Amino acid sequence: MSKTIPHTLFKKTLTLSLLITTLAACGGSSEKEVTTPTLIPKPANVSVSSDNGESTISWDSLSSLNYDLYLATEDGLNFQSYANSENSQWIKNVSSPYIFKPNDYSKVYFFALVAKSGSQESIQSNIVSTIPRYDINGPNITDFKTSLTWARCSIGQTWSESNQNCEGVATRLSHQESLAFISTLDGNWRLPTAIELLSLVYCDNSLPDFFLNTEDPDYLTIKVHQGCDSDNLTTPTIDNNVFPNTKIEPIPLYTMLYRTSTQKYYSSSPGSTFYHSVNFKEGGVYLGGGNEPTALMVRLINGSD
Repeated sequence: MSKTIPHTLFKKTLTLSLLITTLAACGGSSEKEVTTPTLIPKPANVSVSSDNGESTISWDSLSSLNYDLYLATEDGLNFQSYANSENSQWIKNVSSPYIFKPNDYSKVYFFALVAKSGSQESIQSNIVSTIPRYDINGPNITDFKTSLTWARCSIGQTWSESNQNCEGVATRLSHQESLAFISTLDGNWRLPTAIELLSLVYCDNSLPDFFLNTEDPDYLTIKVHQGCDSDNLTTPTIDNNVFPNTKIEPIPLYTMLYRTSTQKYYSSSPGSTFYHSVNFKEGGVYLGGGNEPTALMVRLINGSD
């Protein structure tokens, strides 16, 4: 059986309800209104390419947003703590495409973009990287760091412009066979010195550095020098985009060595001639594998020594 609400209680209840409704309508509610912030989309389709010593960074740019570029020579770049990264920079209000010209060609550069609208920022874009030190000209490249010009392919391979690849199998030659082959070529092609060939070593894990300090004379005083620090190197320690199809083979050792013109003398072997060689499996110099007439792979350099 339902109960009837007394008339006086009904009037009080109605008055209280009207008061609450009026306060809410006038903004008198005690609850804070929640505003969902506008989400700034992170820059999309970020890419970088290098040519003639410059790097071009491109992305899908929206006219309603501004963009800041962060860069460093250390992987793992984070724009919120970018100053902690090596050789870091914060370049404000950039437009796509943006051209960056480095001061130091011995480094690998990493880039990330952040979109902005007023005081709001997006999360950073994916990190992209490039090596701007090489000027690529078909089958040859010029190294801006060393001013040296190299053949991109090993002797025995042929450059394919359509496939952008060194096709075929590298030929192994002795020192004298290498000189005989060079004599048939036009231009100032020659065997590289050990220091010159070591300048191509690239440690993609950045250990001890992306590019080794080949100006250090200690490189040629150690019998076997491992350039890149790793126990599990599965790719050649050379920039594969610039020098594609550089083969590394686990055994025997001489199958992965590249010849240089730098001689090494052993008092214990007075009747033998030895040459330094470079191992692109580990990125180091090997001093004992180039005794004549051992056949090694060859990458040529152009210019006077």
